[in-house]
Amino acid sequence: MFANEASCNESASTADGFNYNPAYEQSEIWTRELDIINRSVSGLPVTVASLIGSLNDLAIIKILHARYPEIGKYQISCFADRKEAKFKRWCSACSKCARIYILLLANGVDPMTLGFENDMLSIKYRHLYSIFGEKSGQEGYDATDIGREEQLLSFLLAYRHGVRGDLMSEFIDRYFGWVKNKENSLRRRFYSIQPSGVMPAEYKAKINRIFRQSLGPLTVGEFCPPQPRPATE
Repeated sequence: MFANEASCNESASTADGFNYNPAYEQSEIWTRELDIINRSVSGLPVTVASLIGSLNDLAIIKILHARYPEIGKYQISCFADRKEAKFKRWCSACSKCARIYILLLANGVDPMTLGFENDMLSIKYRHLYSIFGEKSGQEGYDATDIGREEQLLSFLLAYRHGVRGDLMSEFIDRYFGWVKNKENSLRRRFYSIQPSGVMPAEYKAKINRIFRQSLGPLTVGEFCPPQPRPATE
């Protein structure tokens, strides 16, 4: 069982006009290929699947910390490939740390209770957030615009939880009006259960019931198509 989220299926475009998937090895297409390979090689009824392939990161973090806090407190999602990560749970120097930091705040979770040691909404971390247009600090998935709208919604939700800071002020100045107008559609998109072709059929109904119970009023129907991305300014 892998833990590959729904956004792993999304594609980005290069400056030359080519489409690519920055997380192809985590996509449904490759997961199904692995399923075929494992069955062929082992000769056994082995299944390769992802139980959370129908959820985006915002919904995953909401469920993890609202329903399973005793497990959620051990969460680690840092790239962990920098010297700052040698003795730390979170390096606070990669774009993954920044993304998870704002996703936690959006869901009312204090990042410090998970081992974060720095306020990642201070200006020194600006280059790690994709919404501010800088690419120098972005890696992998974060270097594309795929997670841009999820991050924008996360800033708005964090603001509603009373979160303030240098980067929150810039978000308010640049994006608050656009995100507020799109809030309902963004909530439907990022807190809804999306189609998944890699969830074992025998577990699907029970797992989706857990998702709906945990997301509560945040869940609005099934998949909501992406909305147009805002201008960078």
